[in-house]
Amino acid sequence: MSDMKITVTATGSLKVEGEVPLFDNDGNRLETREGKPYLRITESRKGEGDRFERNSINVFPEDADEFMEHLSKMVSKLNR
Repeated sequence: MSDMKITVTATGSLKVEGEVPLFDNDGNRLETREGKPYLRITESRKGEGDRFERNSINVFPEDADEFMEHLSKMVSKLNR
């Protein structure tokens, strides 16, 4: 198992760092233009040169339970 470091920043952002990518969620409450809250989970990894590649997943309240259900199923398969 690789070493993983989980930290909470001063802004409340949760960071999960490992050997390769960095996963981060924005600690501040994110809202759409209409004021609807959502969660953004971002992966950052070193690209070419000094550039970083970023990929994000946005999870909205109406999808959160189903997202967690599927995420839990995927994680449980890792532990088999």
